[in-house]
Amino acid sequence: MRSDPVFRILYFLRVCRSAGCRHQRGSKNTLRRLVQVIRFSVLASSSKANTFHLRAGNTSILIDAGLPISDVSERLTLIGENIMEVQALCISHAHSDHHKAIRAYAEDLQLPIYCSAGTRDALAAIPQLKLPALATHQREPDWRIIADDSVVQIGDLKMISFPVPHDAPEPRGFFFKNGSGSLALATDLGWVDGEAEYWINQASLVYLESNYGADYLQRCSYMQWQKDRISEWHLSNDQAAEVVAAGRDEQRFVLGHLSESSNIYGAVRKLHQFNTQVSVIAPGEQSPVFTI
Repeated sequence: MRSDPVFRILYFLRVCRSAGCRHQRGSKNTLRRLVQVIRFSVLASSSKANTFHLRAGNTSILIDAGLPISDVSERLTLIGENIMEVQALCISHAHSDHHKAIRAYAEDLQLPIYCSAGTRDALAAIPQLKLPALATHQREPDWRIIADDSVVQIGDLKMISFPVPHDAPEPRGFFFKNGSGSLALATDLGWVDGEAEYWINQASLVYLESNYGADYLQRCSYMQWQKDRISEWHLSNDQAAEVVAAGRDEQRFVLGHLSESSNIYGAVRKLHQFNTQVSVIAPGEQSPVFTI
């Protein structure tokens, strides 16, 4: 059978019709799970809050916990998803815009949390999160520590984590794959080193940060030490554009994590205006669903 998603959807629709299947409420979701294409959505991405959703077959995963549960639930509903179907949470690193709502996910949804050992230790040591208190009142968070380059099976998806250069304890990018395609997610990295480059090159769809514009950073109101940190530990628009330019013809890119203070959405969009393989997500906005 041809592997492109559109053909597969049409094929299964024809099978359903020939079997006398009736289109009832929820049949669209059933078909989506049957086909098992990967569906990726940016629920929010900025310097304030980052959360992503991934669906493949019966598997629903959240990546990062920058958004509160109520916002995630609302945004999932907009794309036909249900927060109660989420089975796992992956945390890229221990900076607040990626983890500040983690306690609710661990306590209310009781999700297993996949992350590096360094990220787990850093999160457990943050007093405001009160993660150790879960062990006293209910239970300890269900930590699932993932080693570099090890393959972890989460439902219908295989996941591999890889180190990225960033100023946090053991920060990680993620590579997800099934029979339909693959996604590399690399957010918050100072440069694209050999490890990150390898996994980006393997992916059908790449999520990458385009955090700041060099000119905008120098003119913004940040203190000089903040500007120095951002330029060292985040990708600029030009650096992200270099990664896109090196991509394969059929490879698609989603650029996010745009700073509200040292970047402009229109400038990033203009930089890639002639490239139909690139989507740019404005700060705080929800993306469309990308299928792989």
